[in-house]
Amino acid sequence: MVDNGFCIIHGNINKNISLLAHCYSGNIEMLRNGCMFTGRKTPVHSYRFATGSAYLIGSLRNKRLLRYLARHFTGGLPVVNGAEILYQLSTQLVSAALGLAEGDFCFFIEDRNGIMTLLTDACGQNPVYLVNAGDRWITDKLKLISALHDRGIQHDPQAGETAVSTGCHIQRILTGTLNVFRFSNADCQVCESRQLLRPARMPLAIEGNIQ
Repeated sequence: MVDNGFCIIHGNINKNISLLAHCYSGNIEMLRNGCMFTGRKTPVHSYRFATGSAYLIGSLRNKRLLRYLARHFTGGLPVVNGAEILYQLSTQLVSAALGLAEGDFCFFIEDRNGIMTLLTDACGQNPVYLVNAGDRWITDKLKLISALHDRGIQHDPQAGETAVSTGCHIQRILTGTLNVFRFSNADCQVCESRQLLRPARMPLAIEGNIQ
């Protein structure tokens, strides 16, 4: 049983993702251009805004610091939701500010056109894969996708970042990167992928109290 983990399918849904809820205990949420499955014990926070939605899967280790920074852009109003915290930092500051986030997480924003901007954690605590197996997936648990196919999907670490199994192309998304995906019926195009600054090794010193 997979209690923790997620997978996102974007574009056309060629497989019945409800099979995941049958094979593994979890939840399904529809996206603007696809859907997302999360295990029943997977922490998920979402934040809706005018032109899209933001999702934080997992947990932030330095949430208090990030919340303190985000409050400067909300008129002093408290920001509790981790997805909103990262959204405020990414929109009010430069996107590189997301490099301050530490923890076991994956964060993504989907806009009204179905374009996805995805951040992976800098320390690689939560490896994330892009899988093309007839349909296109983003996941941290390859066995979740195996449930929808007649064959198993395995990633061979000996083959490096990219491995190919029977009928499947598997690519690990690099850690600490901000990736923009544009999905069409025919292909998944990575519009942009760039490395963000890694979190500081020493805690940042901030004057005053952090609420």
